[in-house]
Amino acid sequence: IGATTDLFHEEIYFLPDDTDLMKAAKNLQAIEQAKTKMARLLNGLKVFLVLDDVWLSESVEIFNFGEEMESSFTLLITTRTLDMFPSTQACWVDIPLLRPHDAVSYFFLESGRGDPLPTDEEF
Repeated sequence: IGATTDLFHEEIYFLPDDTDLMKAAKNLQAIEQAKTKMARLLNGLKVFLVLDDVWLSESVEIFNFGEEMESSFTLLITTRTLDMFPSTQACWVDIPLLRPHDAVSYFFLESGRGDPLPTDEEF
């Protein structure tokens, strides 16, 4: 997509009398601005984003910029934490440990790319 990290650089200025709460609010505002920029950059594209082995719901929120997009956005989260629903649109799929062939097949299916699946010999 040709974007550099400079696009997402947000300047945050802390004043000497800023409380911890004010600093946290400024950080949150910068994250939200970066999410909006990412949504604008990817809007119109089909996006399939995988967050693997997520432990904190806050980590999901940083990457959950699809709510601001008009195009297709799928966020696949793998986690060992059973209480994590990043949005009201989320659905829970409890998947036992997959065999390598099944894991790759599922990834190819969800990515929507239409690539041919690897054969058993390629594993």
